[in-house]
Amino acid sequence: MNKRIISFVYRILLTISLSTGIILNVMRTTSISAILSYYTLQSNIICLVVFVAILVISAVSDKYQESDVYYLVKGGITIAIAITGLVYAIALGPIGFEMNINTNGFENFMSNFLVHRLSPILVILDYFFFDKKGKFKFYYPYPDYKFPAVIYSDEYLPKPGELRKNQRNFDADRITLFDEGKAFDGILKSGFFQFLSD
Repeated sequence: MNKRIISFVYRILLTISLSTGIILNVMRTTSISAILSYYTLQSNIICLVVFVAILVISAVSDKYQESDVYYLVKGGITIAIAITGLVYAIALGPIGFEMNINTNGFENFMSNFLVHRLSPILVILDYFFFDKKGKFKFYYPYPDYKFPAVIYSDEYLPKPGELRKNQRNFDADRITLFDEGKAFDGILKSGFFQFLSD
């Protein structure tokens, strides 16, 4: 079988996993608005919508992966669902977190397993198996992600002396305790800007 057919079948199985987990959680809740407020379920719903769109588009054309928009959206949902999987595995799962506290048994296990474990793993594996590598781009807002004055990328990083307008704090008073421009210059010279940027 060629890669296009394999990816299509894989994505059908992924869509079944996403939709089954969502349906099990929504059907077993006493409050739809409460269950839909969970980030973990929201990330699964967004992934489901995107993968249904990918399936429809890929059934018609195999050129969808040539679009920058595809990789922007796919990168966003992959990160969103990866956060779901990591937060559940590290913080919520070990303490026995349940989105539906009034249920138990096999359905409860399956709804949590699909939404918090299997679907995140399948979405991440989809990237590794079927997407072209090197297409994701990282952006670095400055001075803050809420109200950036400039957004840098790996194609253009700031030079020493460029990062001087740091007085943009809108939610609280700000005190300057050291020369932030010199600190930024040191960060730039050491090559850590990408890791320390908002």
